[in-house]
Amino acid sequence: MLQLALNQLGNVTAQWLNFGFGYIPWTAVSWRFPIAFQMFYALATIVMLPWLPDSPRWLIQKGRYEEARSIVARLLASPVESQETAALYETIVHNTEHEMEVGRVSWKALLKNDKLQTTRRIILGAGTQFMQQWGGINVINYYLPVVFASLGVGRRLSLILSGCNALNLMISTCVGAAFIESVGRKRLMLWGALVQGVCFALVAGGLGAGGQQCGIVAITFVFVYYTTFGLSWIAVPWLYPAEINTQQWRNRGAGIATCTNWICNYAVVLVTPVGISTIGWRYYILYAVLNFVFMPVVQVFYEETAKLSLEQIDELFETKYSGAAMGGSGNDESVEKSPTTETQWVEGDARA
Repeated sequence: MLQLALNQLGNVTAQWLNFGFGYIPWTAVSWRFPIAFQMFYALATIVMLPWLPDSPRWLIQKGRYEEARSIVARLLASPVESQETAALYETIVHNTEHEMEVGRVSWKALLKNDKLQTTRRIILGAGTQFMQQWGGINVINYYLPVVFASLGVGRRLSLILSGCNALNLMISTCVGAAFIESVGRKRLMLWGALVQGVCFALVAGGLGAGGQQCGIVAITFVFVYYTTFGLSWIAVPWLYPAEINTQQWRNRGAGIATCTNWICNYAVVLVTPVGISTIGWRYYILYAVLNFVFMPVVQVFYEETAKLSLEQIDELFETKYSGAAMGGSGNDESVEKSPTTETQWVEGDARA
């Protein structure tokens, strides 16, 4: 969530640089400086990299046990020899070695339903990115000035509104970071899709009705859409694939999800100009419908992962698999309420 908030800081910087340098047209600096300024954030990232620790689970997978233990201690802000460090370290070692025994990192593993439910977890992770993009964020994000122009807003004011919306999205993302763990990923996706669908319906209605008052309604719900997206769908699709996949498939699963994001992003951005020019305001109704369709999909197929450690998430899916194999329901409530002895102690910051 913090990474996405910083991402939006870059978006805000870009929007207001564009606005400011628009006042000095016909000179090379008006376009060279905004492009070159991206190096500032890249250099800041490079400077901080030496202090970025490797994942202890990855280190264990590579047999680097002592390094893993020291990083666990850093994450807990606890001495290496402490009981708290030892408990989390042993839990991670046990779970990682168990996954390496049960599952193999092979693309053929996706063709069967293994005990770790690898295929299902990858599909669920990629599905969040699919729904994020077809939820319509880049219909508005890429073409926001066009949307404002269609409402009769001048170029200067449309750029100001775009910059304000970027600020709105950054603030909403920061607010969402404060309660994503208490509210939960699944609930945020459900309520986010509902409100986003309503926003698209009202934006379409405002554009279709025309007139100054209806235009104000449309602009208002563009802002509401951005706020809702920042509170919900901006973060969950990036968080969910990283935490839901097994240790061996975490990188590949997150990679597949990210590929899904950018392929869908490309498709949405490609078809949007054609859709707007062909059917006008009716094009936005499509995204209202899609958001409403995503609600039952999330409700039926997705698991809640909030307040669970990565080991407890693994246990949740293995229990589901065992329950299905035995013809039972594999109720996930039993996993959350009755964790194993090894994971029972994991609380608060230890989930990091």
